[in-house]
Amino acid sequence: MQMDLLKTYLSLNPNVDTKVCKKCNMEQPITEYRLYRRATGDRESRDSKCKNCSKKQTEIANTLRIIAPEYKGSCECCNKKCDNPVLDHCHSTETFRGWLCPPCNMGIGTLGDTLEDVRNALNYIERSNEKR
Repeated sequence: MQMDLLKTYLSLNPNVDTKVCKKCNMEQPITEYRLYRRATGDRESRDSKCKNCSKKQTEIANTLRIIAPEYKGSCECCNKKCDNPVLDHCHSTETFRGWLCPPCNMGIGTLGDTLEDVRNALNYIERSNEKR
């Protein structure tokens, strides 16, 4: 029913800027996405997930923090000491994976957050090393 109301609203307001949420794949008014200010200049950008999906993601992460094992002082990916660990979790199964340093967490997320995506990056690096 909410989807029908949204479609009706968008059809009655054709000039409303919209965006598709990367999580729920629903087209929604741009106001349903959190606004960020870029560090350089006054350019605006919006979250890739709608406010509702972002809220659900935050609730999942908060629940996982409660049940996650204690942080041991170093990143579980690179083994470097880290004072500000990030809770890493699988977005499809919503399960805890480990405590990572921010660069490792961002790197895995940027690669696509799946084993296949990380393997593709590893294969690329291996191929480029063979060319040298």
